[in-house]
Amino acid sequence: MIAALLAAAARAVAGGTVRWASAPSDDRQRVFFANHTSHLDFILIWASLPPHMRKRARPVAARDYWEAGPLRRYLARKVFRAVLIERAAPAERVDRVDRNPGMRGREAIARMVEVLDREDSLIVFPEGTRGSGVEVAEFKSGLYYLWRERPEVELVPVHLENLNRVLQGGLPRTGTSGGAAAGRAVSSFDDHELLWLLAGLAALLLTATAVGQVLERLVATPSGGETVDNVNARVRAWWVMSIAFAIAVASGGVGSVVLFALISFLALREFVTLSPTGRVDHAALVWSFFLVTPAQYVLVGVQWYGLFSILIPVYAFLFVTARLVLAGETERFLERAATIQWGLMACVYCISYAPALLLLDIEGYEGENAKLLFFLVIVVQLSDVFQYVWGKLFGRHPIAPAISPNKTWEGFVGGIACAVLLGTSLWWITPFNPWQAALMALAIALMGFVGGLVMSAIKRDRGVKDYGSLIHGHGGVLDRVDSLLFAAPLFFHLTRFFF
Repeated sequence: MIAALLAAAARAVAGGTVRWASAPSDDRQRVFFANHTSHLDFILIWASLPPHMRKRARPVAARDYWEAGPLRRYLARKVFRAVLIERAAPAERVDRVDRNPGMRGREAIARMVEVLDREDSLIVFPEGTRGSGVEVAEFKSGLYYLWRERPEVELVPVHLENLNRVLQGGLPRTGTSGGAAAGRAVSSFDDHELLWLLAGLAALLLTATAVGQVLERLVATPSGGETVDNVNARVRAWWVMSIAFAIAVASGGVGSVVLFALISFLALREFVTLSPTGRVDHAALVWSFFLVTPAQYVLVGVQWYGLFSILIPVYAFLFVTARLVLAGETERFLERAATIQWGLMACVYCISYAPALLLLDIEGYEGENAKLLFFLVIVVQLSDVFQYVWGKLFGRHPIAPAISPNKTWEGFVGGIACAVLLGTSLWWITPFNPWQAALMALAIALMGFVGGLVMSAIKRDRGVKDYGSLIHGHGGVLDRVDSLLFAAPLFFHLTRFFF
């Protein structure tokens, strides 16, 4: 657990982008060798490895530095499982491979060979002393002697770029290369396809803005003017949400996780505000907001699927009810406990499946998972827009008038059909072929509709029109993501199971 949290923290602080030369083929032993600028270099390399490779990778580090204090000693021995070696004195160091290594050099190589014999991987820095980080210095002979002892172990070169700016707020990039090197990169704005998609979304919003301004000048009736004002308010809200989404995608996995964590926090706040909870429940709510919600997204960030998938349904369920019992209030206990648990499930657990798409390991699709997130959000959100437009134009027969009178069969059929066509047209950004993309879009749109209907039923039960007023023209955050609640988990599991 500590190792996973440290890995997530290292990636977040460094803000790096990992680029692998080729996709992972297996979990074989490897020696990762890199240029050296800091004692913390190996932490970034270690944190950038996929979890299954990180468990076996042991960095080679200087004993005098990592045993200088109890905290460093604990991290080096217990967390990183570092191979600590004595640094050679200047007279013992060798600069050419045709000279024999000194006494300490032979001891260090023997220690590394022992680790390889235990089937672990290594992270080494053959430059020896730290370099400038701008140019790669000449390698010392240790890597040669290590290879000569175990030539069957694969060597993977790693290039660390721009790390000297990490502590000054720079944006470092970690690039890795090597014949059979394995790994997965998080998509960023370097991805031209994603740039074109975001540009297309911006063009769509510009068109909608222009059409709205024209309609505002042409429509004179009070009822028509009210509809146009509502549409223009929705378009303005879409601009804000699209910009936030673009920034999250541009910053890679960390940005997306942070964005959806914020969405979950705000949605849970809106849900709890309308729920039958009292002062006696405040302690359980504090734990829900400030422990359970961040923990769920930390697990997404560190790619710990096993615990991420059961934290709220199992452990939060047990913890919240236990905390409510300790408060000593039995009146409406079942209702209060169910309300908090339902809020966590809907507003945190279900929404967290959207950024969790970034942790899926899809063969031949490495480094492109951000496009899956884009596919999900665009299809589910535009499905709502299509249903709204079709319902306004042709809606005559409400589906559930007591719950959501504006949802009509005409709007439902037209909106779902348009969403399926949209999803099919975007098949090229996904690991799906066209008919698979169509089926996925159909599943997303249908579950989005169900999610919106369920959340509307809760609003009717509480006697309110919207969950909040944070987003002008859309109500609250939960009003905007209600269709995502049911669509995200289904899409995640369909993709994980079949691809």
